[in-house]
Amino acid sequence: MRAGEYAKDRVPVISHALDIPERLKEIDPGYFVMLNTRTQKYEIHHGVGENTLECVLPYDELDERAVRHARKHRMERLDALIMEMEEHNRRLEEGAQRDFLNEAGARTKEAVKYLQNNSRTDVIPKELMRK
Repeated sequence: MRAGEYAKDRVPVISHALDIPERLKEIDPGYFVMLNTRTQKYEIHHGVGENTLECVLPYDELDERAVRHARKHRMERLDALIMEMEEHNRRLEEGAQRDFLNEAGARTKEAVKYLQNNSRTDVIPKELMRK
């Protein structure tokens, strides 16, 4: 596939009211835009040949976001993107651990309160136990 050529399920976007194809070429002259007629999604392609797909845009419209997306996800930024993803995953993991500890603490408080109110027994009811 190459810029400006039709392909199976894809129509080239040569011009656009907001000059998006031209603005993408300013970032990299090898970029070109295709509309996937099967998925109705815009795609950014690069180069010539069979596997030119760079990314599928996560937007329904072709606008400034496409230019920002292309800049952000360039190969030159690969190391920075990996660091961003690792930091995001670390924060998610910390949040999951915090949630688990908060839930465990709440269940422990329930069990202690139950035992205080029912000091005649030394058995914790099954509904307060977590497997």
